[in-house]
Amino acid sequence: MSASSGDLLADRRYAWGAGALKDRDFEGAADLFRQVIEIAPQWAPAHLALGDALVALGDRAGAQSAWGEAGRLDASGLLGAALKIAASGAGSAPASAPREYVRALFDEYAPRFDTHLREHLAYRGPELLLAAIERACGLTGREYWFDRALDLGCGTGLMAAELWKRVDSMNGCDLSPVMIEGALLSGKYSDLRVADVGEYLASQGDDSADLVVAADVFVYIGDLEPLFAQCARVIEPGGLFAFSVQRGERAEWSVGADLRYAHSRAYIARLALQYGFTIAVLDEASTRKDAGVDVPGLVVRNIMGLISFIVLFMVPMLTMGSYAGERKGGTMELLMTSPLTELQIVLGKFFAGLTLFLVMIAPTLLFILYMSRFSDPGMSWRVLWSGYLGIVLLGAVLIAIGLFISSTTENQIIAAVVTFAVFIIMWVLDIGGRNASSTVGEVLQHLSVLRHFENFSQGIIDTTSVVFYLSLTVLGLFLTLRSLESMRWRRA
Repeated sequence: MSASSGDLLADRRYAWGAGALKDRDFEGAADLFRQVIEIAPQWAPAHLALGDALVALGDRAGAQSAWGEAGRLDASGLLGAALKIAASGAGSAPASAPREYVRALFDEYAPRFDTHLREHLAYRGPELLLAAIERACGLTGREYWFDRALDLGCGTGLMAAELWKRVDSMNGCDLSPVMIEGALLSGKYSDLRVADVGEYLASQGDDSADLVVAADVFVYIGDLEPLFAQCARVIEPGGLFAFSVQRGERAEWSVGADLRYAHSRAYIARLALQYGFTIAVLDEASTRKDAGVDVPGLVVRNIMGLISFIVLFMVPMLTMGSYAGERKGGTMELLMTSPLTELQIVLGKFFAGLTLFLVMIAPTLLFILYMSRFSDPGMSWRVLWSGYLGIVLLGAVLIAIGLFISSTTENQIIAAVVTFAVFIIMWVLDIGGRNASSTVGEVLQHLSVLRHFENFSQGIIDTTSVVFYLSLTVLGLFLTLRSLESMRWRRA
């Protein structure tokens, strides 16, 4: 796209209009841009600028029309008119930002890229990703070292500067040739290519990398499914896929006012499940600032994870006296000679414990609902309600198991300690499963309450996890029933 309309008068008025727009004289700017269009009607930048002035004046329909004309005249997408239209709420968003738009943006940005990111935008994406990678290695039990890493959208090499001491070989790609020149100067890469990330991944062999990173790259890509499919093929078993996205919850992916793509937590979780990835770390974080304000993002514990961890300590205290206290206090005889059946006693104790559990976690819901008033973008209600469903199912399992353990002893402290120990063993089975052989590992991971809870905390209600929790609850109640029947038999 030419920087000039080819007409000196049109160029001069365009420059005046740009100045007026910068000075917030939107009426004057719009008038000047209309004059430019009269002189050079086929020059797309004038239509784009007119749309910018009109949207500032509140004329969204007029702005969308002007941007639409700019997009028609700019077949390459260099000006990003389609992104402006999508951000304004008209029409569907393109699957990704036009290549020419991204290339031109970063070719122009490259000379001041590092300084502007660090000093003005407080950019910390690489540091956050590095911390997430280190934690993921610890959680999965793999060595914090990688033989071959791929850096998607490598830019000038900021990610490599953080990661290079942990990799044997690091390759990268970027759409901008000027950015690649900066990455070459860093000396951290074995190979660099000017390429689109999708095409670059397609050129890689199966199981050819043990780490793929993408720091603030997916803000220029909406539909991530093709990339997840390629990464699932390229990353070897046990490898990691580390990336950041800008958080959004109104749709799976959408274009924001900053012309960047935002992705929902549920969307990331769905793609991970669909393509065989297990989420080890999914943190909320801000990788940069925009106009001095932190931009909400996700680095692939949230409050649901925190609540589930607290449940580990809460339930043993809740169930330890259910039967052990009755036996120690001498009231078990009265309970067993009452007109109630063993099943009624077991269910009564269980639902009493579950009700108290719900009362105890209810204040956390009030807190989250209150905080949601101040969250921007808005909270994902699907993640909230599925997370609490997971909390309730997890609580039911732990209460049922705690009741059984309490029924086997007269000492409440022993009941609490043993219950807590059993919970911890169930909690860490997932980690042990990741380090075991494939068959044993799959079995151990399936028995991990943590693994199943992850789905709920990410907005996914998986029937397999629901059946798992209900089955464990029924098993715990069945064992408690048998324990009471054995107790009645011994007393008889």
